[in-house]
Amino acid sequence: MLRLSCIDYLSDTNELQSMASSTIPANFYRVEDHIHSCFEHDNNAPYDSKAMRYESVVRSTLYNFVMWGTTPSDYARFAREALSSCKGTILDVGCGGLCHTARLYAQSGRNLILLDYSIVMLRLGKARIEKLANPFPANIQMLHADAFHLPFAPSSIDNVVSFGVMHLFKPKQEYVSSLLGVLKLGGRFFFTSLTTDRSLSRLYIKYLEKQQELTDGLSSAEVVALFAGKTTTLHHKTIGSMVFIWGVK
Repeated sequence: MLRLSCIDYLSDTNELQSMASSTIPANFYRVEDHIHSCFEHDNNAPYDSKAMRYESVVRSTLYNFVMWGTTPSDYARFAREALSSCKGTILDVGCGGLCHTARLYAQSGRNLILLDYSIVMLRLGKARIEKLANPFPANIQMLHADAFHLPFAPSSIDNVVSFGVMHLFKPKQEYVSSLLGVLKLGGRFFFTSLTTDRSLSRLYIKYLEKQQELTDGLSSAEVVALFAGKTTTLHHKTIGSMVFIWGVK
């Protein structure tokens, strides 16, 4: 694998360093301005090679309305509601290129850790924020890391959000457990996931499964069931074939 072009070990005074798990080495490396990584080498994530194509699709109002019965404004509204409900640091897992959240994040003033497994996606997100805020907001940190091996101590994060990511993975229960595992007791969480609730969406998900773009499509009820027994409060709503889930651990 290729070594990242610019690697400097982060000082132990960094906020990310202070949150690192004692059981996972806190080896954060500087990739470039405003982006740090848990990986010493380039991990060549699947979405690195198709980031631009993926972005052009998920930003499309027509695509979202026809295939999922939603609009990008539904996603932005839920993200806005999430930020307005949270106090303290917010960890966004699978933040992607921030196509629906960049403006919200750039203007929020909240302490944000934006995490993705794709370095290309993080660079797209960084570029979007830079267009909206100059200088780059000091309250935003971008982290190249693995959602299934989060480099934070258990119950150390104030709030966790994950928008439109869960449906990409086969071990969905493990994904939920990983994210809720780093969330503090009493912390808030916000998730969204595509579902098989609509017939057209169900057929399209089967196609995407064959293309290895999605895995094991679930109904909204099955997605919500993944959170059973892990929270003190749990709420959900469905728009088209997108389920919106939120609550308190």
